[in-house]
Amino acid sequence: MADLFDGKTLDGWKVLWGGRWTVEDGAITGRWWEPATDEGKKEKEEFEKKVGMAYGPHGWLCTEKEYGDFVLACRFKIDEHGRAGLCVRYPSAKWGGDPAWEGYEIQIEDSEGPGAWDPSGCVYAVVRAYPGLTKTGDWNDYRIYCRGTLSSREQTGGSRITIYLNGKKAVDFVDSDRTDPRDRTKVTPGPRSLKGHIGLQIHDRDKTIQLKDVRIKTVQSEADARSVRGMQGSRVGRSRVGRLDSLGQIG
Repeated sequence: MADLFDGKTLDGWKVLWGGRWTVEDGAITGRWWEPATDEGKKEKEEFEKKVGMAYGPHGWLCTEKEYGDFVLACRFKIDEHGRAGLCVRYPSAKWGGDPAWEGYEIQIEDSEGPGAWDPSGCVYAVVRAYPGLTKTGDWNDYRIYCRGTLSSREQTGGSRITIYLNGKKAVDFVDSDRTDPRDRTKVTPGPRSLKGHIGLQIHDRDKTIQLKDVRIKTVQSEADARSVRGMQGSRVGRSRVGRLDSLGQIG
């Protein structure tokens, strides 16, 4: 697997909308950026002049490159009761639009009770996840499989996204031909882009999101797809959208 983040700089990443993005203790670190003091406002203004763009208080940090079929591994930590997200397949053609709707937003959520509406591991407004897999105040491991540009056993032509959180399967779904993307009572929508940027969201005021050990294995052929067989965690049973069977072969 190749590194998407070098642990020292934000080279290879770019900001969408805003937020304050730094590297701290070897991790990409995102915070809400809405300074209340004159000193803080001046600092933000000087930074905006330097980069040549206005920054909103929150937003996304996205890879400069786009990716199609891949396996993504990373670790995240979110403040207690915080909320953020990872986007995948957010297309350049839709840059400026909301990654939650133009691509796929994989939720990061530190409110993991049985009633949590968008627990970590779900694909926001698309499919629910098995709840209770996040470790509060600690590093959590994501492994995310995206496929669909190559031939697929499902023969649907849509994205298949399989998500493991801390070694447990949270979601496995095929986004094929569904409609009504804002009806959160259904497994919707589909299909969206099969290729796009990967990104990290800062969502909440007074919360911090961190991401590290970000690595990717791109899948460019059926041989590549077969090579990632076995790179999955264990089975967890049922989610709010039905049985989550073991992933098996990716390819």
